[in-house]
Amino acid sequence: MRLKLSESPVFQAMKAEGELAKNPLKESFTYPGNLRRIFIALFGIAAGLTVIWYTAMFSGLSFLKGPMKVEDTAAEIIVGIAAALGMGFFIWAGRLSDRVGRKKPIVWGYAATLVLLFPLFWLMGSVGNPALTAAAEKAPVVVTGSPCSFDPFAQNRRRRAARRSAN
Repeated sequence: MRLKLSESPVFQAMKAEGELAKNPLKESFTYPGNLRRIFIALFGIAAGLTVIWYTAMFSGLSFLKGPMKVEDTAAEIIVGIAAALGMGFFIWAGRLSDRVGRKKPIVWGYAATLVLLFPLFWLMGSVGNPALTAAAEKAPVVVTGSPCSFDPFAQNRRRRAARRSAN
C-alpha cells in the first residue's frame, strides 16, 4: 500500500533541498523535547489503553468462565459482543478527539474506566449467570475470623526498649 502512495509536497520539497534526516530513529530520540513526548506516548497513552483493553477482554473472559461458571461458548460470545461494542467506541472516541483534542478523551476514558470497571463486571456476571448472582444475594458469603493482633515490628520495639533501659 505504501508503494502506491505519493509523497506529500512538503516531503518532496525537503527531499529536494537535502533536509531529510540521515538517521531518523536516532534523531527522533535525540531531538530536544522528543524523549518526553515518546515517554508520554508510550507509557501515558499506549500502556494505559493496553491495560484497559486486556483487562476488559481477558480478565472479563476468565471471570465469566471461572467464578461465574458461564459455559465457554456463551462467555466467548459475551466478550466478543463487548469487543465489537468497543470498536464502535474507538471510532466514536477518534471522532471526538478530532473535535476536542487528544488529551480530553483519553483522560475521560481513563476516569470512566476507574468508575465503571466494577459495575461493569457486576453487570457482566449478572447477565452471564443470573442464577448464581441471585444465589449469592440470598446467601452471601461472609468471611470472619478472630481479630489479628500480629505486630511485625514488636520484636524490634522490644530490642529498642531493652537498649534504652540498658543505657
